[in-house]
Amino acid sequence: MEAHGYSIANKTFEGTVGISRDDFEDDNLGIYAPIFQEMGRSAAVQPDELIFKLLKDGFTQPCYDGQNFFDKEHPVYPNVDGTGSAVNTSNIVEQDSFSGLPFYLLDCSRAVKPLIFQERRKPELVARTRIDDDHVFMDNEFLFGASARRAAGYGFWQMAVAVKGDLTLDNLWKGWQLMRSFEGDGGKKLGLKPTHIVVPVGLEKAAEQLLNRELFADGNTTVSNEMKGKLQLVVADYL
Repeated sequence: MEAHGYSIANKTFEGTVGISRDDFEDDNLGIYAPIFQEMGRSAAVQPDELIFKLLKDGFTQPCYDGQNFFDKEHPVYPNVDGTGSAVNTSNIVEQDSFSGLPFYLLDCSRAVKPLIFQERRKPELVARTRIDDDHVFMDNEFLFGASARRAAGYGFWQMAVAVKGDLTLDNLWKGWQLMRSFEGDGGKKLGLKPTHIVVPVGLEKAAEQLLNRELFADGNTTVSNEMKGKLQLVVADYL
């Protein structure tokens, strides 16, 4: 990724709440405690929000090779040094006339992940409650803020496959086999294999059934579920 000039820039995230000093001092019912708890919760779930937004936006946002993260034209070159006439490679499985939400297969077994979260500064809670603070003195208001510096970005597209189709065994196998077929420049076998399946909340039931049932109906008989235990399920609340 460095060779392609791709980097992930950290961003500062901040949120501030102003509370009347009088109200805060008279808060006998604990009205403001949930506000601070929610600030902590928001900071804790933000990594999930950033990461799963990457998946959702992956069809329109570029990765290190300049193509969208999920794209049909990722260039793979015949020579190890990246020269020669590139062959377009897709990391999307599409079902005809499908209009629902996609699901995703990820290989998270490597040191570099398909989606990267980096944290430069963990969330910090800052309180301006000193009586001699200018804002407190002039406005009779306490300030409470949370600040963090972090970012999320795309890793290697070869480690992620988007399936725009119904969540079925057939489509799951298509996505699995697509990732297994990926090669690097020079025809190098990458040996990638999905470890996780990521689904939106609307597909949670179907995913649980698909991954955990021992048997499936096949016409007038039943067959064993060959996908049982192969993938770790991630139900993304923010997808």
